[in-house]
Amino acid sequence: MRTRDKVQLVGVIQSAWWFLLFLFLLGDHLEFAAAGICSELISPLGYPCEEHQVTTTDGYILGVQRISAGIQGSTLQHALPVFLQHGVLAGGEHWVLNSPNESLAFILADSGFDVWIGSLRGTQWSQGHVSLTLNSTSYWNWTWDEHLNYDLPAMLKFVRDTTGSPVKYVGHSQGTIIFLAGLTQSSVTQYVDKAALLAPIAYLDHMTSIVGNALARLFLDQALLHVGIREFNTSSGVGKELIDLYCGLIPSDCSDLLTAFTGPNCCINSTRLPFYQQYEPQPTSTKNIAHLSQMVRTGHFRKYDYGLFGNLEHYGQPIPPAYSLSNIPASFPLMLAYGGIDALADVNDVKHLIDDLPNPYVLQYLPNYGHLDYTIGKSANRDVYQPMIQFLKGN
Repeated sequence: MRTRDKVQLVGVIQSAWWFLLFLFLLGDHLEFAAAGICSELISPLGYPCEEHQVTTTDGYILGVQRISAGIQGSTLQHALPVFLQHGVLAGGEHWVLNSPNESLAFILADSGFDVWIGSLRGTQWSQGHVSLTLNSTSYWNWTWDEHLNYDLPAMLKFVRDTTGSPVKYVGHSQGTIIFLAGLTQSSVTQYVDKAALLAPIAYLDHMTSIVGNALARLFLDQALLHVGIREFNTSSGVGKELIDLYCGLIPSDCSDLLTAFTGPNCCINSTRLPFYQQYEPQPTSTKNIAHLSQMVRTGHFRKYDYGLFGNLEHYGQPIPPAYSLSNIPASFPLMLAYGGIDALADVNDVKHLIDDLPNPYVLQYLPNYGHLDYTIGKSANRDVYQPMIQFLKGN
């Protein structure tokens, strides 16, 4: 080989090496940028899907998807925009994990809605930030208070501004917590004119989830914060070790982490559990788990409790301010759907919520439904979604 050829070959090898090193160092970021809910779960089923990014005022970059028409080719000319908000340890994928005739997002699109799906900060689809990295402590310094104050208004405003129409809202679990809290301070009514809340939560003190109670009653949330664990991820690190410890101490089917957290469900297709577990549980912050645990221990619907001196610094009072359900506008239309075997949205806690609501509402109670039956249950289309669609379309 001639000297000139050898020099060129060495140059090519060096360039390739640096390029591969660059890919390795940025691999996670590039994988996140290349993959999305549209390309992975929606477009392959024939639905038109758009990927959007929304930046909150505190710098978090959130993924939002739009299913702009149903499989039958319905147009958006008269479509009502509807926004779907997932619960804790889930992401926007939760609404499209089943077949088109069982998944709410597809059913709404086929029913003529303009469907928008949001993913809260920290989930697989919303891990960007204008300056912070996932490895920084500051990135995970939030609870559902920040979901309420930053994430939800940013996404709802984006949908309202894009469509030019008031938005219909559907929330599940934590997606109902942040919406109800938003209604108490009117931070969402400027964007939303109607809402359906599935497995609604404002109170958690009767929760029967074994994992949830272990975290809250044994103060494991505080132990994790004390040792500096800021990301709560059951797929890796301390989160996985915690679940393994739980599975070793308490007889349970730990092949199904979803129901280990949420309790029994009547109507989930068990053959699809391996597929669900490719995407869930999703990460959240340990501080958020601590906030939910405070709700379990105290029975209150309040902002995050920083302790006496921390509360004085953050709120100017010794206890966190309450989200008072009596402040919800009496004219705002709500539908609440809850189940009789739900281990998170317990019947007693939902009744407490209902008693505190000042406004008229549509109520649906299904005695055999658990927490996840409302989102990935194979009979929810018939039992829940069709009545809900009538509510959302009604005057």
